[in-house]
Amino acid sequence: MSRFDLFYVLIDECSEVVDYAIAKTIVEIHSNMEDTTETLYSQEDILTYIGFARQFKPQLTVEASEKLVNAYTQLRQRDSQSSTKSTWRITVRQLESLIRLSEAMAKMECSDHVTPKHVSEAFNLLNKSIIRVEQPDVNLDDDDDDLLNGIPETADG
Repeated sequence: MSRFDLFYVLIDECSEVVDYAIAKTIVEIHSNMEDTTETLYSQEDILTYIGFARQFKPQLTVEASEKLVNAYTQLRQRDSQSSTKSTWRITVRQLESLIRLSEAMAKMECSDHVTPKHVSEAFNLLNKSIIRVEQPDVNLDDDDDDLLNGIPETADG
């Protein structure tokens, strides 16, 4: 997982209303398949666009650089002040991810420059991928310590 800049966990919570709406939409889509098969771009068009966009090597503007520093600092501050335990710590790795994602956003627009707008989009993606969970501190009592050490409990205590 450490090789990925973004890692999303999808939580499937049961909701009668939402589940009904999703099921109804999917059934309707499959009922009207011939109406929904129109494609805007061919696979060849998309591959041509990706090849063209990859040629761009966008450079950070001064404003984008400042926004990156501020975004990283904000993530670090929130991580250190949070009462919940994060599923991962905010490190320089996330700053590097922000830079790569910002550059990717600029490439998608075939831009020669990474702008604050690209940094904002990258920050939103990264921020949404950071999951915070409530996790109480673990306290082991003597019985649990014995179990962990492989000492079976005896009938007499």
